[in-house]
Amino acid sequence: MGNLTSSKFFTDTGNANPVPSITKKIGDYDLHPLSDPVFQRWMGDQKICALFLKSLFNEDFSDITVSTQTEVISPEPKLKKIRLDVTAKQGNVRIYNIEAQRKYYQNHKDRCLFYACKQIVSQLEVKMTFEQIKKTVVIFINQKNPDSSSLVEYVFLREQETNFIYNDKLEIININLNHLDDGLKDSKFADTFKYFAAFCLVGHNDSVFNAYQEKYNLKLQALQQEITEKFRQMAGDYTLQEALRDYHNLNNDIDKEAYTMDALEAAVLTGMEKGMEKGMDKGKVLVYNEFGLDKKEIAERVGVSVDEVYRIIKEAGIAS
Repeated sequence: MGNLTSSKFFTDTGNANPVPSITKKIGDYDLHPLSDPVFQRWMGDQKICALFLKSLFNEDFSDITVSTQTEVISPEPKLKKIRLDVTAKQGNVRIYNIEAQRKYYQNHKDRCLFYACKQIVSQLEVKMTFEQIKKTVVIFINQKNPDSSSLVEYVFLREQETNFIYNDKLEIININLNHLDDGLKDSKFADTFKYFAAFCLVGHNDSVFNAYQEKYNLKLQALQQEITEKFRQMAGDYTLQEALRDYHNLNNDIDKEAYTMDALEAAVLTGMEKGMEKGMDKGKVLVYNEFGLDKKEIAERVGVSVDEVYRIIKEAGIAS
């Protein structure tokens, strides 16, 4: 964090009004802004997502529709599926996919390409024309990306000799938070974007986040209150606590891209061998339910009746 860790920096903050505190935990789990279940809830908020996209592109996104945990299905069962953190659609023109990455993968560039291409090839139905492909922008917010050299990297398809953009319907953007300090000094980035970037990295730590706000004058009270309220709501969300438990357990066994049913199945079986709660029938039902399977498929995978699935979900206090 550079000089943000110095004791002088934290004490020399003047008489500025204190920033509202973000809720830090739910049960035993930290509400880290980039943990998948947490990220999906706050960035999946239509108003917050629209503000984030506006901060990056300087356009109006008030008309977007936002969804979370969207599964991109493959036509062939053996082909890899992906489950998207947050998807924002702008009319019938553009698709924005926003992914949170707390862990660095050496295959990150291939992952970016796969996510973008998967969403493009899944758009066209029979009798649709190629002109109907929607512009697809995949945004990865990376906690750490050692392959990067700047806070924001833009990737397009370009013609080699002229360097002209060959086709603008595919765009990959990496926001690399390991370059946050240098990026916050760059005047080309909007203050709102700088706020979002700082919050994603250190929003769960009041003292460090306040220090960033003081140093770079990121006093965006309206946005802060919007996000603070969203996190306050999370604190009372029992389904989030369950999701975080399963997220942390599953993350020990599988890559993030493996939020597919086959990998989830393998992780649950691994949990059975380890004696984890998610390996029991109840735990498996709640895991599969959190990942959006319908009740009949959950029953078939776990080996219980559909009525039993509904009973377990109801006892857990989850709306079905």
